[in-house]
Amino acid sequence: MARKEKRMSFDRHQDIGLKLEKMRLQLIDLQIEFSNVYGKTSKIARNCETVHKQLDQLKSVCDNQVCSEYPEREDAIKVYYGRSDEAAEHVRRKT
Repeated sequence: MARKEKRMSFDRHQDIGLKLEKMRLQLIDLQIEFSNVYGKTSKIARNCETVHKQLDQLKSVCDNQVCSEYPEREDAIKVYYGRSDEAAEHVRRKT
């Protein structure tokens, strides 16, 4: 019996994409704040930069996944990238 491939719903990918972008924007804000207070080469600023880079790698993997799961959707390319304005608005409302 063939194994059925699992896939996440497109809506769920969109929800996660927005969450990841909000996290990315918050990390950038923290990285700037830590760098301004402790210096760019401080351990805390460097660790924040590392997490930021890892989050970007996760977004890239997720982007590849949604595009392979939904090749027929032209908007799939914008799920994990291209929603910065929407995420920034959510971050502004919560601060």
